[in-house]
Amino acid sequence: MLLPKCRWEKVRLDKLSRNQDLQAKLAQTDWDLVVCDEAHKMSASFFGGEIKETKRYKLGKLLSTLTRHFLLMSATPHNGKEEDFQLFMALLDGDRFEGRFRDGVHLADTSDLMRRLVKEDLLKFDEKPLFPERQASTIEYELSDLEAVLYKRVTEYVCEEFNRADALEAEMFNAQGHRRKLVIFTEYRDTLNYLTDRILTLLGRNEAVVNIVIDQGAIAD
Repeated sequence: MLLPKCRWEKVRLDKLSRNQDLQAKLAQTDWDLVVCDEAHKMSASFFGGEIKETKRYKLGKLLSTLTRHFLLMSATPHNGKEEDFQLFMALLDGDRFEGRFRDGVHLADTSDLMRRLVKEDLLKFDEKPLFPERQASTIEYELSDLEAVLYKRVTEYVCEEFNRADALEAEMFNAQGHRRKLVIFTEYRDTLNYLTDRILTLLGRNEAVVNIVIDQGAIAD
């Protein structure tokens, strides 16, 4: 028996969600199955009594009307806000999850729509665990004199200087109470220079930063 050829496409959600021309063409198609990985990115939320839909969420609403089977895959479908989760589930059943969630009014039972699997339950085709059990053990070893000095100084730095920086946590917030953004540079040297300047600014003491130079088997300040 010959099976009919299957037509399938693979596209990026973020790219498709920003391209109105492609969505217009997509709206003229129909599918037996649509699978969306990292589906939690198709999110929406309530703000000021209104629903704020992301472009990916609007794309999800479109896809749900074009397919007979809609599979959303995510390791983090719930962001801690039940009303946002209900909006996410509305992609699968808009009638059941219509409107803003209210305890005692809306049903939160999703057992007939969701299948939750933990990695310990996943099996390969031969029924062996996909993720073998991890068995951790502590291995004792001796540090060389050079390694011991470096370990001691790094430990002292973390325990003392960073604890002092934590005491000035208020510096990490702006006037509106929002945490200041931290920019991580791609070059290691730039990162170290930035951290050095930041620590000196917070603590106001040059001795707060210890420079350790490793040169031909010797450690020096």
